[in-house]
Order: sequence, then structure tokens, then C-alpha cells
Amino acid sequence: MNDKQILITGATNGIGLAAAEALAALGANLAIVGRSKTRTRIASARIRTAAGRGATVATFIADLSSQASVRRLAAEVLARYSKLDVLVNNAGAMYGTRRRQQRHYPEQRQRQHHHHR
Repeated sequence: MNDKQILITGATNGIGLAAAEALAALGANLAIVGRSKTRTRIASARIRTAAGRGATVATFIADLSSQASVRRLAAEVLARYSKLDVLVNNAGAMYGTRRRQQRHYPEQRQRQHHHHR
């Protein structure tokens, strides 16, 4: 995994964090995306602890339920990296009640699909 640039959304806990730790242990260069600065910082520290030789961890903050935030994230990633080797779209959310966000899309759908555009 050395010299591979991997971006993982939803990497602050659960499967995303476990994947980031495992990939970092293999020496991957990671960029993680989280919604909370605090949780993203904590996850980054955990990933760095698991990291193998040569691995790097960069962080980005974005709310993937917001199209404006997704566009800002895309611009930041494009400005920083000339290419990504792997994109892990792991971010998602489940709600007990139906919630609507911008453009009247259900929030669950928006988080899971709008960042794929």
C-alpha cells in the first residue's frame, strides 16, 4: 500500500475507522473525512498510532448532507492531491424518523448519495 493515496469518508468510528487503521498499518497515505473536528482529530491520532512506516494521515472536515460542504471538500481535495488511488465512500447515517435537508431530499439519501456526484 506504500505510495497509495486513499480517501475515506466516515472514518471517525466504526468500519471507516477500522479500515483506516488497517490501511495505515500497511503504509497507505490516508485522507480521512469527518463531520466533527474533535472526532476527526481523535480518529487521526488513533490512525497515526496504527500507521506503518511511511504512512501519512490528512484530515478534512465536511458535512456530506450539505451539497455546499461536499463541493468545498471536493475543491480542498483537488487542491491538495493530483490523484486518488482509492476512494472509500463509507459515510452514512440512519434516522428513526424521516428528515429532510436542502432541496427537500431525505437526509439519509443525501448523505449516502450526493457525495457520489
